[in-house]
Amino acid sequence: MYTAPGAPAPQGPQPPAEKKPRNILGLIALIVAGIGFIFACIPGALILGWILLPIGFILALVSLFLPGKAKNLGIIALIVSMGLLHE
Repeated sequence: MYTAPGAPAPQGPQPPAEKKPRNILGLIALIVAGIGFIFACIPGALILGWILLPIGFILALVSLFLPGKAKNLGIIALIVSMGLLHE
């Protein structure tokens, strides 16, 4: 394979990037927020949804500040729990 003079040589395969450990608290927050969102949309079970959504919100906030953990589940749980809290 030809490379231009002065151009860097092509490199071999790169080692996979180091993955952060799972955020279990973020997963729990997402589950609680999802269940709260569903119950908040059902007229008969509205009060249960309004109880679960703030719990999911708080758990999502706590999961975002855990050092060395993945943040994606906590961010998703935060968005889901804020979906009906602003009304």
